[in-house]
Amino acid sequence: MAAFFGASLNETDFRRIQKAVDRLIVSARRAQTECPRTLAEGYVEEVREAIISSKYSSKYQDYNERYEEWKHKHGKGLRFWDLFGDLISNLHAFPVESGFFGGIPSGTMDSGGKSWLGKGDKGPSKDIAWYGWIMEEGGVFVGNAGVTQRHPKRALFTPVFNSYKIRARKALTPYVLEFRECWK
Repeated sequence: MAAFFGASLNETDFRRIQKAVDRLIVSARRAQTECPRTLAEGYVEEVREAIISSKYSSKYQDYNERYEEWKHKHGKGLRFWDLFGDLISNLHAFPVESGFFGGIPSGTMDSGGKSWLGKGDKGPSKDIAWYGWIMEEGGVFVGNAGVTQRHPKRALFTPVFNSYKIRARKALTPYVLEFRECWK
């Protein structure tokens, strides 16, 4: 019989509790590695769905006439955040120092052929994370040709994140249930 802080346990109960603690440790270690990936993958899926459904487009400033005409001629249509599919096809969960991240790794280049100004048929290849940031935040920036341009804010990643963090609890439910099972 073992005694702890004035309480005593028989050997059978002590072994049962020790096995439960061991199962909980194994489960917690697995959750520590799997949860960040699960959450990042869920977030990426929500971003894809928001692009495909144009979920936030009613909040966006319309394209200017010249760019809208260019996009209709050269792109996949007039949906925001989707021209040739480079951004949506490069969205994924990827490892970072502190776990996992859902989005576009910096340095991922698009296929080129885009025009910020709605002029010409081709533009140089661009870093997807760079133009995603410009679309997300809006503002004034200097383009590749040294031309100062203004881009309206068309946030996608932030509103999806704010929405997803509320529903992310559902993604964690299996881990919580597994922790409970460890004590049976």
